[in-house]
Amino acid sequence: MYTLDGIPPVDPAGVYKLLTGTTVRGFAGRRANMLELPGVDGAIPDVGAPFMPGSINLQYRFFAATHGAMMAALERFNGVVGQRKLLTIVHDYGNGQTRTNQGFVTSPIVTEMPINRYVRYPVALQLPNPLWRGSALLTADSGTLTATFANHTLAGFSSTAPITDALIRVRGGFSTAYIGCPVSGDEILINTPIGATEYAVIDTKTWSARKVTTDTWSGGTDISASVSSNKGRGHMLSLEPDQIGATGGRYRVRARATNPTGTPIVQVRAQLAYH
Repeated sequence: MYTLDGIPPVDPAGVYKLLTGTTVRGFAGRRANMLELPGVDGAIPDVGAPFMPGSINLQYRFFAATHGAMMAALERFNGVVGQRKLLTIVHDYGNGQTRTNQGFVTSPIVTEMPINRYVRYPVALQLPNPLWRGSALLTADSGTLTATFANHTLAGFSSTAPITDALIRVRGGFSTAYIGCPVSGDEILINTPIGATEYAVIDTKTWSARKVTTDTWSGGTDISASVSSNKGRGHMLSLEPDQIGATGGRYRVRARATNPTGTPIVQVRAQLAYH
């Protein structure tokens, strides 16, 4: 089920194994989700509050012919979880789907040893990012932008959580362009002309943008000073799926271009995000 930093759930040599008691993730919850006012009943909900870090508990057992063989495997496991880095966690659903995240062990691992060659080994992982990601990097195009705002569904993008680190590439031509999410309300303005054979590539994670003159997602000339967001902090733009009826899970962009020429479009490249 879970692979921890390259360690499969079952040891090929048979010494360790992932056990019943391992958890499946739930919803991480929100930070500071209520504002209490003096003298006022109840509280004001903050439905836009950021999500808290996530967590997951993995339960292993070590069992070998001798105490020494068991301890050799356990020491190796201690070395893996004790690394000074984030450990990659892969959840294999068994039906061809996988989800990934990264975490680290922050509390002592206290084991139980019913007999001297058998140990129960619980691993509690903290996940700084509560959202799990799909393994594939997807790219989707909008329809042609016009001078009027329109919503464009991103084909192949269907999931459950906000995508806050997408690369957004906008092909010209236009004088200015607006790209946003109709669910989150976040919006980006490209306030510089982009020619019909040029592209603006925006990294929403790093708040940076570049203009390129070929069909590429890297390189180019820095235009970050001419690209702004309606947000003052956090992520530059959050693409959030709607969860309404038959369309639930779709991601869309809301966009328009001023003085459009040629066939201006928005392209989004990202891994899907999951609660």
